[in-house]
Amino acid sequence: MNDEFSPDSTADHRNSGGTLQSQIETSKEGIDFDVYADSWQLSNHITIYVGEVLTLYDVKLHHGLIQTLAHYARNKADSTCNGLCNGLLHYGMTMHPKQRVPAWRSVDLQNYRVKICNEFGDERNLQRLRPFLKSWSNLRHPGVETDVIDELKAMKLKAPEKGRAVRSNDPEEGPLEPTELHMLSRDIATAYQSSELSLPSFSIAIFHIATGRRPAQSAALKCRDVDDTSVSRNGKPVLWTHVPRCKQGGKFRAEFRSIDWTPEFFAIFKLQRQMVGVEFSRLLEKHGWNLQSQDFMELHAQMPLFPMWSRVIATLGKLETQLEAGAHGAAMAELRKAAAGSLWHQYSSAITRSLQEAVEKAGSLSRSGTPLN
Repeated sequence: MNDEFSPDSTADHRNSGGTLQSQIETSKEGIDFDVYADSWQLSNHITIYVGEVLTLYDVKLHHGLIQTLAHYARNKADSTCNGLCNGLLHYGMTMHPKQRVPAWRSVDLQNYRVKICNEFGDERNLQRLRPFLKSWSNLRHPGVETDVIDELKAMKLKAPEKGRAVRSNDPEEGPLEPTELHMLSRDIATAYQSSELSLPSFSIAIFHIATGRRPAQSAALKCRDVDDTSVSRNGKPVLWTHVPRCKQGGKFRAEFRSIDWTPEFFAIFKLQRQMVGVEFSRLLEKHGWNLQSQDFMELHAQMPLFPMWSRVIATLGKLETQLEAGAHGAAMAELRKAAAGSLWHQYSSAITRSLQEAVEKAGSLSRSGTPLN
């Protein structure tokens, strides 16, 4: 039988009775998926294309690969699973570009190690595959022999160098100096006052300049995290932003650390929160919603502080049919679910782009006299 690689060939998973198999699992983000489907939606933001991976591997490896991936999807972050799929694709295309991977072999892994060191200067792809293959073996699925695990355990893998830019105070990749931060804050405020910068971009930039938090954290903020309901012992208001922690493998908005602000800084985020409410109210009215004040306030509190408006509009559009049919209760339940979850939140990459655009429009210069990176 010719075992040449065919990008359109996928396994046809049937049980002994000849019917297509189905195995429903639940991802760590709480979304159900069928392990025998070609794609698995693991979160509102990430779908992995397992069928594409299977085309690169021999059929006898499919069961172990699928079940171990399902174990990862149940227990690991969606980004970890996505990175693993990319690693499996790279391994297959690198080591067996004209045929399917026939088996996991020690000699192939050794050769792959040399190839990725030459290509990337480190072994991060193998760092993804090693724990995956160990889990495959520990779960007792066929396909990974003991000698492969022994070889992987003996490898001392080279990770990407961390902290070099910080240690060397690199002007391009390292941290900004205090004077650079001061000038950047000033120039961004000037760009906002001259209407070159929108309120969302301005508030995102100020948040990151002031806190040093990661884009994934500002992407996860909701309007209720901008909190002016607390009062100190001396009667003065305490102005908080409750910032979600983004621990590797952690669930969405499971833990928080609170930051207190001066009134001047807090006013920026309060204005952003108000703007979200105004735009959300307008969209609700446009799509046929007439909510009571309490219902709107609850939904507004759950809204992302920096929404992906295209997804909000898509959700409201889908629910119009239910409203027209008089199923207001069911539509309201769906609306609450969408607002409370991660569906309407920006990707962290979009936050990064917003930061980059803000710096460009600010026109700040680095210590070397070049535009700030």
